[in-house]
Amino acid sequence: SVPFRIYDFPTSPVPTCIMLGGPGVPNGCPERVSGIPVGKKADALFFLQTARIDQSRDSRETKRYELARYVVTYADGKTETIPLYQDEDLADFRQQAPQGLPSAALGWSRAFDSTDQAATAWVKQWNNPRPDVEIASLALEYGKDRRGVPVLLAVTAAALATAR
Repeated sequence: SVPFRIYDFPTSPVPTCIMLGGPGVPNGCPERVSGIPVGKKADALFFLQTARIDQSRDSRETKRYELARYVVTYADGKTETIPLYQDEDLADFRQQAPQGLPSAALGWSRAFDSTDQAATAWVKQWNNPRPDVEIASLALEYGKDRRGVPVLLAVTAAALATAR
């Protein structure tokens, strides 16, 4: 039940998202997108996100793969990093049976025509450890394990009803 506004990004290969560059991604997208404006205080950020996964995980694997990360920059210049793990925080956008992930709720899904798969996006909540300091901006960058291409569709900044 988190509201999101989806905007048009005419310079993106998919014009309604922020996508990092990688194999098979057209238009020479960057390896890092910084300066995504927030400009407000927030108790939590909600990320509507998905990915194109290029290397699947074996369900028996215990290693956590950090596909990407958000870097939160506060107005005072300090930063916080939010790691995004494959199959925990985001997964491949093509799903046969869309469902939530261990650290992200199912946010949106729509069946592709004439297939048994659906385009899928998840909502990850991040609780801000510094809610009294304005968040100036965000960055999206690759994590330690480049196993696909992360996609950010929207971000919502929220103040908890009981907080202020």
